[in-house]
Amino acid sequence: KLLWQKVRYKDNVGYLSQEEEIISKNVSTFLPPTNKKYGMVTATSLMLRESPGLEGKVLDKLKTREILEILLESKN
Repeated sequence: KLLWQKVRYKDNVGYLSQEEEIISKNVSTFLPPTNKKYGMVTATSLMLRESPGLEGKVLDKLKTREILEILLESKN
């Protein structure tokens, strides 16, 4: 099962999969939330998807050190 995080980044609300990026790049991609609401991207590139699934449309590619609000975590 993949861990999906529903996040807000600028004007987009979408989903990130930590495991997807670890599998494809073998790197840590996302720091644990700070203040229980925010996280920071630690990967070179991380896909923000429209829906929680590898087939979800890519809304944006996040870069290292981008900060985003974590709205929800779930596994599928």
